[in-house]
Order: sequence, then structure tokens, then C-alpha cells
Amino acid sequence: KKPESFGLTLIESLFMNTPVISTKHGGPIDIILENKNGYFIEPNNASQLASLISNPNKFAFNDLRKNAISKYTSLEMFKNYQDIYLETKN
Repeated sequence: KKPESFGLTLIESLFMNTPVISTKHGGPIDIILENKNGYFIEPNNASQLASLISNPNKFAFNDLRKNAISKYTSLEMFKNYQDIYLETKN
């Protein structure tokens, strides 16, 4: 199955100061920092997902919104694209 290239719903969740759970596939690999803003689970592993969800202490992260905004606002994304463009131009 083709992975999602960028997980917008993950970013939206972080903007709402909510940690995320995803499989280690596609865009989430670049967004989730294990044990800092979310967790990875194995695909189709319902027991692993249930274990995470049933342990609310696992989701006591700080400043998820602040960290997401520092990386994923329109201005930050534009700066990143601009940097890449300027690097490839030279």
C-alpha cells in the first residue's frame, strides 16, 4: 500500500496539543518524534494500540502546539522550501 506523503491530520492534532499514534510508514516518520509528541505502532496491531490508549500517563507531553507551530506554519514551511530551492539552484 502506498504511504501517505505528509500527514496533515497529524500536524492538526499537534496544533491542538494532542499527541499522535501512527504506523512507521510514510509522512508520519518525519513528523512523529517517538516518546516526545507521539508513538509508533506496528501496522494492524490492535493490542499495541489498545495498550497505548489505555495508559493516559503515556500522553503527558509538553508544548506539542508550540513545537508544531515552530515547524509547520505556512511561514516556516515557506522558509524550508525556499532554503531547498536556494540550495539546489547553486
